[in-house]
Amino acid sequence: MTNTSTNHNYHHGNLRAELLRVAEENLRADKLDALSLRELARQLGVSHAAPSRHFKDRQALLDALAEDGFNRLATAIQEALQPQKVDFQTELLQAVMAFATFATENAALFH
Repeated sequence: MTNTSTNHNYHHGNLRAELLRVAEENLRADKLDALSLRELARQLGVSHAAPSRHFKDRQALLDALAEDGFNRLATAIQEALQPQKVDFQTELLQAVMAFATFATENAALFH
């Protein structure tokens, strides 16, 4: 099924992941107030009831976005701290830089 408003083809694959992806795109475009499961369904070209199979309400969607963001942040910090022979101060600086980079690149998730 093609949704011409977003030019995405959606074939009922992983709807949960697609809902999170499009919700994050909307957040990045400063559309938090307009974010709704019904609007996401419209953007993805699925029935307005389809998102409720994955999220009971808007808050559950926002909670999942936050959880995903924290998991991605943890991964970014872990990658920055790959085993290296550095002192604690350098390691701390690497972790802080990873956090700052993630926060800057994903400011919408922090909002």
